[in-house]
Amino acid sequence: MYKVLKYCYTCLSYTMKFYWEPGEMKTTLKKIISVILVLFMAFFMFVGTAFAIPTYSGEVDSYAVVLIDADSGRVLYEKNADERIVPASTTKMLTCLLALEYGNLTAEVEISKTAAKVKESSINLKEGERILFKDLVYATLIKSGNDGAAAIAETVAGSVPAFVDMMNAKASELGMLNSQFINPHGLPGEEDDENNYTTASDMAKLATYAIKNPGFMEIAGLTSYTIPANNKRKRDATYTTTNRLLRESLNSYYSYATGMKTGYTDAAGYCLVASAQKNGMNLICLIFKDDTETGTKRWTIAKNMFEFGFENYETLNLNSLADKLEAHKAQVENHSASDRGDGLIEFEKPVVDGKFVTLSKEAAEGLQDGSDSIEATVAYTVPEPLQAPILKGDVVGAVVYKSAKTGEVIYEGNLVASRDVLEAGTETNVDGGTAVATMTPSIPKEVKTQRDNLLVWLWGLIPLGLIVFLVVRLLTVNKANRKKHNKRRKPQYSYKIRR
Repeated sequence: MYKVLKYCYTCLSYTMKFYWEPGEMKTTLKKIISVILVLFMAFFMFVGTAFAIPTYSGEVDSYAVVLIDADSGRVLYEKNADERIVPASTTKMLTCLLALEYGNLTAEVEISKTAAKVKESSINLKEGERILFKDLVYATLIKSGNDGAAAIAETVAGSVPAFVDMMNAKASELGMLNSQFINPHGLPGEEDDENNYTTASDMAKLATYAIKNPGFMEIAGLTSYTIPANNKRKRDATYTTTNRLLRESLNSYYSYATGMKTGYTDAAGYCLVASAQKNGMNLICLIFKDDTETGTKRWTIAKNMFEFGFENYETLNLNSLADKLEAHKAQVENHSASDRGDGLIEFEKPVVDGKFVTLSKEAAEGLQDGSDSIEATVAYTVPEPLQAPILKGDVVGAVVYKSAKTGEVIYEGNLVASRDVLEAGTETNVDGGTAVATMTPSIPKEVKTQRDNLLVWLWGLIPLGLIVFLVVRLLTVNKANRKKHNKRRKPQYSYKIRR
């Protein structure tokens, strides 16, 4: 900062030599530098918090990308997360989840002619083949068998159309509101894919749900699976995973990878939904439309993003911070004279059991060693100051707990009254009247993305613009003053020179 200001001082000095006398220039220059210092101080005070949040700066060639913590749901990076994409074979994640939830893995099923005819990537099913449903599900997810996905659909729902209805119902249940599936495998439809779409953000919801299913993750983490010989197979058939992050013999191997699914079609490009775990932290990276010739960039992008997440963030169980999340208190006016708390109400403490929060390492370590603290911000949805009557269970506002050091959100929830506060003129054994009308507040989830950094730099243009305006204005005014001064000193003659 000192070098920058020194450089600015030198440039201004040379510029102003053309407009001011030495003494006049020195005084004006001091004024300009003082204003610049104030503006820079204000600017860095404003952006200091934003700069504390780690930002991924690596190369991201794919069209849509999301990096998310599976336990807390915090998005650590996103690019085109809400733009429509084609899911390709990542569709089979949803297919296999429904198979595990509604199918019987120990049952033997018979493959139909329709399912056996589905080609492209397949597990070579034959019409009339009798196979354990478990073998069908495992091989389908690992090898990405389109025929297997069709057979699963017929087994679970009786027909592919009925199963597709189940898929879309489940997607809606998971909050995948910008998704629609037309088949169980992700192959293009007979006409086009305009009715087969999703977003990276929606698929992140599916992946977050899938990672919590132990059965699904057991399959997704396998490197190979063998279907034993049966009535249509003369010998065992072994299939290798399409997820190269799991294969130790390849350069793309990533030791912390735990599974998920790949995909490819001409319209979708190369896709990857990958999960990884390190030091108890579970991350999911979703990559769609890797347009490289063989789809090799997706492996590198995934590994780099995983490393960014593991190195810069930490996920904490909120139970470890419960004692730091103090219950908010407020004074209620017009309360009963017999109110045991003299109108002071303490709202219910945050319920944190089973909840996690992902924070930058700076904030996570600071909260654990005491060098950082938690600040609470309250927004009421009823008029202030609070007025009695307030009844136990009333929601009167919202509270957000943040790291004092970085501003990251730790917990957000409603302000719920923990007891009755009756109005003046009532007794403790008398009904306190009707509770104030309230609405459950809607708190937007705070996500730190690249757009936040853009906002910071846009704000940075404000002080810069003020500096430029100030310098130009001072130069213009003083130049004008010099001209007037010189004009006043010009000699005046009371006679004409005769020729």
